[in-house]
Amino acid sequence: MEKKHLRDQEQAYLEEIQTEREKSERLLLNILPPPIAERLKDGQVVIADSYADATVLFADIVGFTMLSAEMLPETLVVLLNNIFSAFDQLAGHYGLEKIKTIGDNYLIVGGVPTPRPDHPEAIGRNGTWDAA
Repeated sequence: MEKKHLRDQEQAYLEEIQTEREKSERLLLNILPPPIAERLKDGQVVIADSYADATVLFADIVGFTMLSAEMLPETLVVLLNNIFSAFDQLAGHYGLEKIKTIGDNYLIVGGVPTPRPDHPEAIGRNGTWDAA
């Protein structure tokens, strides 16, 4: 009876460890691009790279401060979520890497972490970002 209890307890601990690993994985992928996260998980100590060529887009919502003063916080969060979700879809579609969102600001790069010769065109694709 004691052995079964210990085996059950061990199984519960293993499941808890697996759940925590999955949480860590999701957190890591929220912070780092997948190729960099893989290098970190593989034990590489230095995960920083140097890029000779990259394009950076820093987007800011014009009039956001005035707009936010007139909206309920919940409505504002939904609006930002809709805008940034559209940006995220565009980033994925064009192979770009979202770096960060801060308030109403969106930072994205092209050519990093995977170099590509058309990174300026991918970010500036026909004013797509304005349309989002």
